[in-house]
Amino acid sequence: MSSTLSSIPIYTMGLYWLHEGTHQRLDAARARFFWQGVGSKRKYHMVKWDTLARPKEFGELGFLDTRAMNTVLLAKRTSHIDGGEDSPCIKILEEKKVLERNFFQTSHRGGSQFWQGLQEVKCWYERGRGCTVNCGERVKFRKDVWLGDCALKTSFPHLYQIYRERQCSVADAWERDWSLEFRRNLGQEEMVEWADLSGRME
Repeated sequence: MSSTLSSIPIYTMGLYWLHEGTHQRLDAARARFFWQGVGSKRKYHMVKWDTLARPKEFGELGFLDTRAMNTVLLAKRTSHIDGGEDSPCIKILEEKKVLERNFFQTSHRGGSQFWQGLQEVKCWYERGRGCTVNCGERVKFRKDVWLGDCALKTSFPHLYQIYRERQCSVADAWERDWSLEFRRNLGQEEMVEWADLSGRME
């Protein structure tokens, strides 16, 4: 029964970003089933739901975390768009929604609940997303993971706090021979990071 209660919302979570109130109601229904059992008398919940939802590998019961599952399922849809999957659905989305160079450079949120859900998980997807540069027009210089194991804004936080062109692509930076513009002169910490970054781009 518990697995059934956890599986029912899977299809919906793959299409829409569920509100926190919906997740809480799902958690409450499964928690009541676990603690109350088959009787009608309500019983005291001995531990918090967060503990029950921890994986079995950590010694807990491994109840499905619907928030994480919702994010993962929509991120999978995002990966299909990002990978240029050849399907009618993706082509329709590209024609109607992706108005700029790629999905991650569009600011159009639209009225579709499905599209808004994809926008909600965009930041989560980008954290673990690696890029193949190719011509560099579709890769953000600052935000995408294209040089090393993480985004440059993470590797060089002091430098990119004063970086002027935050939407610059790798192609744009390469055309200017990696000459980046900053809002002020570099301090000591920024100079150290700039030397490291310049060495990586040589």
